[in-house]
Amino acid sequence: MEDYLVQGTFDQFLIRPINPFVQFLGREIQYMRVGDVLVGVTGVTLSYVNLGLQWGLKEWGFFIMAIVSGTTIETALALMIACISFWTDRSSTGFFVMVRLNLMVQQYPVDVFGDWFRVVVTGFVPVAFMNYYPSLMLLGKLDGNSDWWWLSYMSPVVALLLVC
Repeated sequence: MEDYLVQGTFDQFLIRPINPFVQFLGREIQYMRVGDVLVGVTGVTLSYVNLGLQWGLKEWGFFIMAIVSGTTIETALALMIACISFWTDRSSTGFFVMVRLNLMVQQYPVDVFGDWFRVVVTGFVPVAFMNYYPSLMLLGKLDGNSDWWWLSYMSPVVALLLVC
């Protein structure tokens, strides 16, 4: 979005007889991501087998819901950051911050960084709902005595709130 606005080419989306949002999404689809999906499916399969997980229908349903919710959350956050470029002409720094926070949440447990980090990745930039909280439930790591156990089930709610 930033490039279209800075270069003055965003008008091409506005003069066509179709929704600009749909045009923008269709233009940015990267078909080479099929390989990423294959790597992801292979990783999940190997992890499931090697960890000796025994999921029932409830866990598989939650897994699919977590994937859809995580995808929705990431897309919504990216679009919100892209919208910032309408006012600032630049959104790449905001996107970089979101990506870095997401990578930190993927690589380390949220508890490692303390409560302030949990507040940031849960409340301000809710990237922890894309993988960390759902993975606690799927891997059987939920601590029912923790104050935060219920966050593992909130990914669909966060996705819905971000879309609205």
